[in-house]
Amino acid sequence: IASAAFVLLMLVVAMVLSIAWQRAASLLHALLVTCLWLKSAELACKWKYFDLLGKQGEASVWHYQVWQVAAKLHSISETQLLLMTALGWRVLRPRLSSMELRFVALSLSFASCLVVLQVLAINAGAAQPLMSFTLFFYTLQVSCHLMILLMMNINIQVLALYLQESPLSPNTAVLYHKHRTYIWFRRLFVVIILRPSVILWLRVSVFGAGGGEWVIASLS
Repeated sequence: IASAAFVLLMLVVAMVLSIAWQRAASLLHALLVTCLWLKSAELACKWKYFDLLGKQGEASVWHYQVWQVAAKLHSISETQLLLMTALGWRVLRPRLSSMELRFVALSLSFASCLVVLQVLAINAGAAQPLMSFTLFFYTLQVSCHLMILLMMNINIQVLALYLQESPLSPNTAVLYHKHRTYIWFRRLFVVIILRPSVILWLRVSVFGAGGGEWVIASLS
């Protein structure tokens, strides 16, 4: 059901981008559609894996590997979408600086290599390398989250200073709208990064072992 819902949502977004907002659509919208595709693929692979476990009592390793690859790629694309939005790409400016582009490319390449190494470690059945690669992956993700938070605050402060010094004009109204949008974006980002902690707290303190799985699944 969750996979079907995300596929339907992705189709709606794609139709809106291709029909209603065709001229205003950018690569940032394409990255959003890619995130939706990967999330639906992750949920479909997860459903297939647990369906095989329920029917046969076991599942091939490659089913688990495909599920993990889809999950990690969705996590990477989601982080890159948040990072590009925080940097102001296609929102405040048409292109990024060379340093920002190098950081985005380096983080994307490093994360993709870590995903491949994690999958190979799963196939080899080695626990220690898998834990190391997983730790490196989440360390890189935390670094990107810190960069997102930093750039978000910088853009909010820059917009606020510009609005204070600018006279009232149509351009100022557009910047004010972008400033409010970035403030709501920061609140949404804080909710996203606090979600794992809330899920862990619900699992340990509220529901306990084996309870409230539907709530945990809906938040995940």
